[in-house]
Amino acid sequence: MANLKAKQSAKSAQIDTSPKLTVAERVTQAILAQIEAGTRPWVKPWQAGEMSFGLPLRSNGKPYRGINTLLLWAAATQNGFQSPYWLTFKGAIDAGGAVRKGEKGTWIVFYGVAGKKDESEDDDAKPDFARLFAKTYYVFNADQCDGLPESFGVTHDKPATTGPRPDLEALFAKLGADVRHGGNRAFCKNDGSYIQMPYPSDFESPESYYATLAHEFAHWTGAPSRLNRVKGQRFGDERYAFEELVAELTSAFLGAHLGLPVDHIESHASYIKSWAQCLKEHSSAIISAASQAQKACDYILKGMGLDVDGGEA
Repeated sequence: MANLKAKQSAKSAQIDTSPKLTVAERVTQAILAQIEAGTRPWVKPWQAGEMSFGLPLRSNGKPYRGINTLLLWAAATQNGFQSPYWLTFKGAIDAGGAVRKGEKGTWIVFYGVAGKKDESEDDDAKPDFARLFAKTYYVFNADQCDGLPESFGVTHDKPATTGPRPDLEALFAKLGADVRHGGNRAFCKNDGSYIQMPYPSDFESPESYYATLAHEFAHWTGAPSRLNRVKGQRFGDERYAFEELVAELTSAFLGAHLGLPVDHIESHASYIKSWAQCLKEHSSAIISAASQAQKACDYILKGMGLDVDGGEA
């Protein structure tokens, strides 16, 4: 235990932790590097063997959320990790194992509120002033550890495609949206009044159809009567690029919950270029997009009647 602090301060292979960079700049640097290399970290895990269809999990089984989901997916992709579990150095010891000597941790973000309470207030009172702060810490994939229980191994297997998916149809129907079929385009009306989809038979598989539908439902959540996100008017403008990024991340988060692929129509180079430009101009864009996507995912899951983990980011 004497070397605990030294172990925890190991440099991450994925992110420049220079104190000259803000937390937002460090996160953006990590995600932008993958996007510019042609890899979307929210897509690759679905193409990496048994890692498919899994959210990154804490040692207690609760999923990470928001931007940390992307950072851990990116690390899993880069390093070929198969287990969905991530632990701190101490967490691995508490679980009965240990981080393997020489392994490097993955840098993630914790958000909290710092404040100072008035002396007249009791312990449960709210602080008289508060500010949001971000701090960082390192976690290790279970694949980087020895001696952990078998339960920390691979737990998410890719389900077999078996034809029509009435289970998914029933879940999306619970949202009560006006979904219309016909034509060769998938889109959500800008005011969120309806979703237009090609017929299911026009897709390669039922999963591809519902993955695309999930993307359009992500846009649907942004309507003024729902989550009220401001959207762009045409391809190429800044707000349009940001909204498409939110929808892409939402469908990835939702796909991890429902077992859906996310390698669909929004993967072409023009979208990736617009996202890269957005991230270069706004260092907090990816963090904000991940946060908005998590809210949209939670909104959809609640509408489907599914449990939403309320764990911290």
